[in-house]
Amino acid sequence: MKKIATMMLFTLLMVLILPQTALANTSKDMPPKPTYGVESSKANYGSSIYGDIPSLQSSKTLLIYWNCEIYNNGNTLYIKGRSQAKYLVDEIRITLYLQKWENSKWVDVTSRTFRKYDSAIIIQAFTHKFESGNYYRTRAVHYAKDGSKTDTRTSTSSYIYVN
Repeated sequence: MKKIATMMLFTLLMVLILPQTALANTSKDMPPKPTYGVESSKANYGSSIYGDIPSLQSSKTLLIYWNCEIYNNGNTLYIKGRSQAKYLVDEIRITLYLQKWENSKWVDVTSRTFRKYDSAIIIQAFTHKFESGNYYRTRAVHYAKDGSKTDTRTSTSSYIYVN
């Protein structure tokens, strides 16, 4: 009886352990994480939020809010950004960059520039195909011009892994 109980326990352990080991060996290994940048806490979404509330008091600054985001919808990467001035300006602009971690550095894959005139805000986005097995993030350059005054800020999203 003791031999049968021992054999059943051994068989049960093998049934529970072997499938997990087999599954672990078939999964694709992820490349090393980037050594520069912030990893997103969400699997398919990375973002940055920057604002400068003290700039509301200053006459030297025009931008009060700027951010960029990246989202993997399963088919493409969705890259979005926003620039907001504290009042209507002559020109407000955003340049969005999709970046990929490659050879120990962030490399620009593509970029798009959007602008509006006589506006206080611009929100724009574009999509781009991705290569599986890479880390991606978004970087943005935000710009506002009013008369002879200009204000430029940058933002960088957290990075995501796309498999």
